[in-house]
Amino acid sequence: MDSPIKPGMMKYCVVGNISKSHPDENGKMRSGTKTFPGGRKVYIGRRLWYDAPIVLGQNRYNGQLDVEGVFLDGIENIRLEKCFEPRILEEMKFMNDFEWPGMWFGYKDEDKKAAENYIEILNKIKAGDDEAWEQYYRDEMWKHHWEHQIMLVVNEYNWGLHSTSDWERVTWTIYYDGDCRTRTYYAGSEMPFHKEARGNLDKELVKQLKSLLDTQIWRKNPPADACDGTAWEMKYFAPGGERLNYSGKPGYIYGEETLERIADLLPKEGVYEAWEG
Repeated sequence: MDSPIKPGMMKYCVVGNISKSHPDENGKMRSGTKTFPGGRKVYIGRRLWYDAPIVLGQNRYNGQLDVEGVFLDGIENIRLEKCFEPRILEEMKFMNDFEWPGMWFGYKDEDKKAAENYIEILNKIKAGDDEAWEQYYRDEMWKHHWEHQIMLVVNEYNWGLHSTSDWERVTWTIYYDGDCRTRTYYAGSEMPFHKEARGNLDKELVKQLKSLLDTQIWRKNPPADACDGTAWEMKYFAPGGERLNYSGKPGYIYGEETLERIADLLPKEGVYEAWEG
């Protein structure tokens, strides 16, 4: 008999909770991470950089789904769960298709077994077993060349008045190899997103972006809150997932030369068009 569970309806997931209290790299006790509060449930992806897997969860500040590399010492109660939540599944599908191929497990028995094996590996690495990580890196991580790793993630938010067909947020995801994916969200929509596009940036444009991203000081002033216009949020990553720079919480970038120049270089054709679905 065929399984009643079809692709997209359920995934086997490795999940955990962000530790409520854990030491940072300087030995100071912290609660949660930059992105997630202590106790927050997160979905642990298969991209494991040393002892810091990429995890998916609800951002502590804006409630939206976000990703972060979190050291295993900051994750507790690692376990297997079935996920049926459409919002989570849709985000995982996008990440599998557009960002990290094979990031998440599927719904079949072999996926369940693979997830159980991954939990075992994570617990070994958490206990200090370096050979377990080296084996995982050889068997899984090396399949994806470092050049196809995320370099820049930019979110632009529409803070002005808008109708249900107007864009609410645009996300650009740019890779070191020039691959660029855009994703447009629409106000009042039932689906998490409605429009995607993919293209390639030329090498000179990637070089210009990289030069701006390597500027140490992005902002001269803290992000300013407002009720109209557009707000921006930018994250710069090293190959492997370490976050190198962050523009701060969403806010205006007027007068912030580096951030304005980064925004000017982003491909914008079609991303602000009204939804006609």
